[in-house]
Amino acid sequence: MILACCADCQAVFGVCDETGQMVDLQRLTLMPFSCPACTKIFTNFNSMSLASLDEIHKLGYLDSEVSPGHGQPFN
Repeated sequence: MILACCADCQAVFGVCDETGQMVDLQRLTLMPFSCPACTKIFTNFNSMSLASLDEIHKLGYLDSEVSPGHGQPFN
């Protein structure tokens, strides 16, 4: 699972690095290809960016729960 964020509002959500399915982290449910916060519809993965470490910490994740990126965020 990769933590990504909306390019417009910076809401953080999960993206499966194998299937591309998106997960609303607040409800732990699969979500449509749109932002769970501002509901912007994503036309492609360029509408997203990787979540920063600061954004990940704000969600309550610890450094020990996060693995470093490998440079290829999406399939």
